Amino acid sequence: MAMAALNKYFHQPGDVIYVGKPFMRVIKKELRGKICANCLRRTSKLKFCKACGIIKYCSKKCQKTNWESVSEEIHNETVSFDSLRTFKEESSAHWFFSTEVENLKNSLIAYIGEENVPDDKRLLSLMNKVLCNRVVYGEDEAVSAIFIGLARFGTSCIPNCNVYVGGHSLTVTCIKRIRKNGEELTVTISPLITSFDMILECAIEEEMCSRHDPCSYCQMPFGTSPLTEVLDMEKSDPVIMESEDTLQLAKYLIRLNYPLGVISQQKLRQLLQKQKGILGNTNILRIRTLALKCLLLNGPISEMRDELLELVDLVKSLWGQNFKELIPIYAKLVDINQRLGEPHVAYVFVRECTRLSQFFNGFGETQLHGLFKEVFTEMFGLYRGFGRDKLYQRIL
Repeated sequence: MAMAALNKYFHQPGDVIYVGKPFMRVIKKELRGKICANCLRRTSKLKFCKACGIIKYCSKKCQKTNWESVSEEIHNETVSFDSLRTFKEESSAHWFFSTEVENLKNSLIAYIGEENVPDDKRLLSLMNKVLCNRVVYGEDEAVSAIFIGLARFGTSCIPNCNVYVGGHSLTVTCIKRIRKNGEELTVTISPLITSFDMILECAIEEEMCSRHDPCSYCQMPFGTSPLTEVLDMEKSDPVIMESEDTLQLAKYLIRLNYPLGVISQQKLRQLLQKQKGILGNTNILRIRTLALKCLLLNGPISEMRDELLELVDLVKSLWGQNFKELIPIYAKLVDINQRLGEPHVAYVFVRECTRLSQFFNGFGETQLHGLFKEVFTEMFGLYRGFGRDKLYQRIL
């Protein structure tokens, strides 16, 4: 009876709030014809679609499934394409947009003829919405899609819902208890701790996009919110600058697929020491520095385990125990405890990985490999210090 009363007034962790098909989706140009348009698998047995003659399928079943998905109307949507966020006028004035509109216009003329092409203002509006709202998913970021249903949700640096894309469907799931008819449902698309961009997604949207208000945390004065907490303002400037420069360097090294060993463990150890007493423990710069040191770089194994456990505590204190980015942390704790000869401790984290996998997609162990692949490749962009296949084998 008590649980029924709670469910009446609250969304519970694990509740699925929204499932939606894309308003539109497109396969990356260089992958068209190389992967199945439905299951996204690479295979030599692909055949052209009889309808368009452009995309390919690996089987009649995939072709039928995709056609049904494409022809499926979006039911029960309380929002429309016009509800989607877009860039502010001052942002749209940048030379990049005028150049891209011209390129888009020329491409459309070649396909549909100049008389059918919208005017520049309309083209700019459409392009802005696509750039502002596209969700990229699949191996090698194969698909870009627009999900209109995301317009129903706010954006927050400490969201209460998780977004997951699987089988071309977008699912929004509660990760915390949320009061119905009162508390806003919030999501974030970009990774929070496993990203080395210095600006949080919410802050970028506030600066660049209209129809968006900063989340309650971003509205707090700098240095006072959990993610920007500064303990000593007078000494903080050089520490913040060094932290940002280090994360920026890591970001570019990852993009260039260059060894991260350029950033030494000793340097990160010293930086984390400088941050103590100046930046709050939950400051995003400290959390991301810690993630860089113990997730992507290998150091003394016992030290790494202590830092990973600290990272787990910090992440859970901010985002809760159902936060998706805990998965790569638990995965590395599995690997480290195995190497330390403590399989029973490793098994504790195997169970946490399995729990989170089932929590987010409901498909159980058969989908765990895919979830790991998504986390490591899309958030990190590389594997470092992991015996990847062995790790999957241990966990599965």
